[in-house]
Amino acid sequence: MKNRNLNYALFFALFILLPSIAWAEGEKPKENPAPEKAEVTDEESTRFTPSEDQPHRAGETHNQTGTIERGSPGDAVFRPPHEGHSVVTDSDVKVWVSGYLRSQYSHIMDDPDETDFVGRYDGFQMANARLRFKGKSKDFWFMLSLDGAVDRRDSVNTSTGETIVRLKDAYVSWRPHDALHISTGQIRTPFDAYDMTSTSDLLFISRPLSSRGVKGVEGYNVEGLGTGREVGLGINSEPLHLGFVPVSFSYNLAVTNGNNANASLNDNDALAFYGRLEMYVGEWLSLGGSVYSNEITYNEPPDELTEDRFGYSADIMFRSHNFLLIGQYIQVQSKFGDVSTEPERVARGYNAAVAYHLPYGLIPGYRFSYYDPTAEFETNDPTLNEQLLADELMYHTMGLTWVAPASPFKLQLNYTMAQEPGGAVRVANDRADVVVQYRF
Repeated sequence: MKNRNLNYALFFALFILLPSIAWAEGEKPKENPAPEKAEVTDEESTRFTPSEDQPHRAGETHNQTGTIERGSPGDAVFRPPHEGHSVVTDSDVKVWVSGYLRSQYSHIMDDPDETDFVGRYDGFQMANARLRFKGKSKDFWFMLSLDGAVDRRDSVNTSTGETIVRLKDAYVSWRPHDALHISTGQIRTPFDAYDMTSTSDLLFISRPLSSRGVKGVEGYNVEGLGTGREVGLGINSEPLHLGFVPVSFSYNLAVTNGNNANASLNDNDALAFYGRLEMYVGEWLSLGGSVYSNEITYNEPPDELTEDRFGYSADIMFRSHNFLLIGQYIQVQSKFGDVSTEPERVARGYNAAVAYHLPYGLIPGYRFSYYDPTAEFETNDPTLNEQLLADELMYHTMGLTWVAPASPFKLQLNYTMAQEPGGAVRVANDRADVVVQYRF
């Protein structure tokens, strides 16, 4: 109880303090307008990128990741896209540099009666140290991004690990038309809408429970249903308008190896297939649907185990003035053909979030997340049956975000109440998180 009270006190103290800071920043006296700049010489003008050479053309709203921002379920809908900074080159290649830093503090309740690793390592950590290079030459584009603060655990349900540097995006695109973009390399897979949203634009500190699962020392580790990045080929489009009707569509297809990012080879000789369709109604509604099929191989011969996965998801984002509503349903079916005793199972999750943009850049929000990794299954083992029937998870997250006006600074506070309604495990692992972000 003492630990829980400390958790509550930390979060609510910051929750009260943050609006005060935002109000103070918003009440600063306006500065006198700067004098008009002197005429720029020809030599000075070469240091700047003309507006027509910015990373987006008329009608496009690309964010830092190259994805279409208007359909992203994050706080980016409340602010203009971040383009990055142009770099002068000696060729016709135009390059933009961007990135962000995220420093995080986490306080997780510990439950010594249940585990010896959950909530016993509270403190600071580097959540992200992202650096991106994006460039173009005529109809050809490239994206290269690295993260210097990737949390790599030695195994599941452990506190031991290290922070490493990993490749994130690395692809080349040919974009001859708004209706045809072809990319090859390490790309984002078009399945989970949250995986297609930049971490720097998330409405809450982390992606929903069903997308990311349970990681690190947050609780008993569970794999999420998001597919992240993979190496392969992608074909997609910008929003395509239908005449004078305020409705537009975009598509996103991909063929990939089907295993995790940064893997040097495919895990078998089969490929994964992804498809996603999005519809936009004006600026206030976006609908998305995705499917994918993948064959995954674990272990080495002769102990190989093959899993066939088929997943689908649907998502909605509704915006009216300063109000935002986001919802998603996601399901993945798994079949193990090599082991007759291994159960077939269906993992299912859904989440809904609401947020409101207040003055001074404050965005309070609430998110409900539900995830059952074995919502449906087939097994003849009574002990396993009992465990799988009661392993669902339910998270309630209350958040407050401050996007500093006219500034690359963002501060986020989240408090998550974790529940295990099935009762297979009972872990007291409520958590409070604070993230300071600076985007450049």
